[in-house]
Amino acid sequence: IDSPPDMVDLINLVAAKIPDKFYQFGTAVRLNDGFLNSLYDTYHNPMDRFIAVFNRWKGQ
Repeated sequence: IDSPPDMVDLINLVAAKIPDKFYQFGTAVRLNDGFLNSLYDTYHNPMDRFIAVFNRWKGQ
């Protein structure tokens, strides 16, 4: 219980709570607008879009 959560678990938890907010989150963490717009074509599931945004942000 004292250890931090696994990053995958954290991403899935946040994405499940606010999947439709991926664009706003991406903008808030200053991700490229072109990348964010491309997610509409790449992923049909909003949760997958949010996970992609979170992973891109995590990798910066």
